[in-house]
Amino acid sequence: MCMRCIITILIIILLYSVRLTAEKGEDENKWRIKSIVFISGGLPFSTGSPDFFSVYNNEFSSQTKDIKLRPLFAGGTKLRFDNFRLGAQFHVYHFDLRDTYEEYNPTSTISNYRVYGQTMSISDIPIVLTAEYMPFVSQFRTYVGGGLGFLLRRTEWIETVRSDFPLDPRVGGLNYDDTDILPFLKFYSGLELGFDKHSEDTFLGSLMIEVSYNYSFGGVDMFNRVKKQFVPAEPRLDESYNIMPGYIAITLGLTFNFNRKQTIIKQ
Repeated sequence: MCMRCIITILIIILLYSVRLTAEKGEDENKWRIKSIVFISGGLPFSTGSPDFFSVYNNEFSSQTKDIKLRPLFAGGTKLRFDNFRLGAQFHVYHFDLRDTYEEYNPTSTISNYRVYGQTMSISDIPIVLTAEYMPFVSQFRTYVGGGLGFLLRRTEWIETVRSDFPLDPRVGGLNYDDTDILPFLKFYSGLELGFDKHSEDTFLGSLMIEVSYNYSFGGVDMFNRVKKQFVPAEPRLDESYNIMPGYIAITLGLTFNFNRKQTIIKQ
């Protein structure tokens, strides 16, 4: 699905949620709809892509095999139809790789060396449309769901090289600097602990605990610039890679009710 289509759907859902807030009704035989907004934060867990680090370790002479992930922050809205909810959500997180090491190339007459500094900074913003199911609706409830959307990934990779190789082609520089869009998939399960017995009728609704698995498809040509500094270039430098395709996230959040009176639509 193209980005313009997804953004249009997100806007429609958000506008519809706001519209529902103003609606009223009293007929018990009609379909009630509730809307919530949530915010949350937590930690992602991943070791990155083995394929990417295989090339990075072999061709760049590094020993690093993982990346450092930062806390993530999320938000979104959900509309409840009986035991089902449809929604739109996003989260923002950052991860980086900082690596300093040396490479020696001994010969019969002289020992040449390079000193490398790698700084890779990546920021991700997945935007997802979701559907979920709740077995029961009460003050304390569980839910499972899934979502499909797209990932905005901003990547900057700067490499510094200090070398005493004569006419060394490895000079480093800005190896990658771009924003990429990748398809994104999410599966999750959670628990909502209502602060009140009628948790949908108070502004502050529930404490939310959630575990999710997140996956982005496809890859980008991370080595397109730097591969020109390798003579001859390893064929794997021509391939596309996803430095962090999948990760597990554990989050803790709060839900808020903006249409605390019953919202009803005629069948």
